[in-house]
Amino acid sequence: MNEVTLEQRVEWLERHDRRLKLGMLVVLAVVGALLFVGMQAPQKVVEAEKFVLRDGGGRHRAVLETLDWGPSFTLYGANGKKSVELATDGLESGLIFYDDRQKQRVRLVVEEGPMLDLCDAKGRTRAWLFTCEHGPALAFADAKGDYRAVMAVTEPSVLADMFDGKIDVQKTPGEKEEPGIILFDAQGDAVYRAPAQ
Repeated sequence: MNEVTLEQRVEWLERHDRRLKLGMLVVLAVVGALLFVGMQAPQKVVEAEKFVLRDGGGRHRAVLETLDWGPSFTLYGANGKKSVELATDGLESGLIFYDDRQKQRVRLVVEEGPMLDLCDAKGRTRAWLFTCEHGPALAFADAKGDYRAVMAVTEPSVLADMFDGKIDVQKTPGEKEEPGIILFDAQGDAVYRAPAQ
């Protein structure tokens, strides 16, 4: 029979005690770490360069991203084609609606003032409604993109310059805003003005 000496028994108890203390220390460290992590406030900011929202079929339906020229938020239809885009480049901001052939059909842009463009099936702007420092205007273009009719509320000299192709529009001192209309022929010549110049 093997008899365990008192000395061997004390040595075994001390080793067992050390293992027990080490095990308890590890358990306390893990529990403490979990409590510490659980007590931290939840993050309120999520950062990324691009967010993609996909439907159940895996098709992208919305994309929020930062492009070289600025941020863009694009919505896609069930067909996977671009439907609406909201973007800014720091100089102007715009909201664009696309048809099912990816042609721009409606644009709302803010630069110096708000402007609404209505486009035909080929994506060419055919009607504008805008306002600028000189006042509001409504313009219509033919299929080539040339102005054919303009109606505005501004100073008469500004109206004449603005739609006769002059870039540097100058207001005549003392002029008051008034409504005006200009109609153009196919060659771009004004054929009717009210008030007459």
